[in-house]
Amino acid sequence: MHPLLKGRNNLDIGFLGGFNRIIRLRDLEAWDVTHNNKCCRIIVVDEHRPSTKEDYPWLKNGLEFDPQKNHITTYVYYNESLDESEQHLFYQVAQHFSDHLALAHCNVT
Repeated sequence: MHPLLKGRNNLDIGFLGGFNRIIRLRDLEAWDVTHNNKCCRIIVVDEHRPSTKEDYPWLKNGLEFDPQKNHITTYVYYNESLDESEQHLFYQVAQHFSDHLALAHCNVT
């Protein structure tokens, strides 16, 4: 073992084992993500349309930036009761799935 890793028990490499892509199509991708025996399904949909103000109902003044040519919607579904930290974790995973899309002239919700 590398000397810098000795005594470090909090490295969770097994987390990636909880990712299972269940479908990949041209316009849709779905993943089951499991952590601490709780599971959610993350679905990423390419809408093939520009973003509109209706895509961001929580923004008081609508879009405060120019809409991109393409809009991606990410959905997170879960059947079990999740505490706030578990919800936050699964939403962070969903955000990471779509982070690279913002670089490709897309808006994401």
